[in-house]
Amino acid sequence: MSGSWRLAAVAAVAVLAVSTARADEPYKGRMFDGHLHYSYQAWDVFDTEAALKFLNDAEVLGALASSTPDEGTRRLVDADHPRVKIVPLFRPYTPEAGVGSWFKRDEQLASAEAAMIAGKPGAWGRCISMRQ
Repeated sequence: MSGSWRLAAVAAVAVLAVSTARADEPYKGRMFDGHLHYSYQAWDVFDTEAALKFLNDAEVLGALASSTPDEGTRRLVDADHPRVKIVPLFRPYTPEAGVGSWFKRDEQLASAEAAMIAGKPGAWGRCISMRQ
């Protein structure tokens, strides 16, 4: 599933959860998206402002966000939405250096190390088994 469809699916599920929580009274709790991707495939479909508006309109107040490359997450964080708070998850890979090979590339390892030293990520977006 592409990033744009994931974003749409997450928002649709969020809206559905709100609308069906209890048929006799509206849901009044807070919602948080625990797994949001805003990767390069979504950027032309939903610009950063539109993606955050989509979440806000669905009453999502925050999200754990990651993207490939990490630029998508930075875009969401840097937009500093007044209501939707983004917790950045760092994903050390790029479309060229995927989940199974990023740790074999010196450039990606250096990027991951620099991000950790700078305290850039709020968390890591995925734990990866490094097989020999």
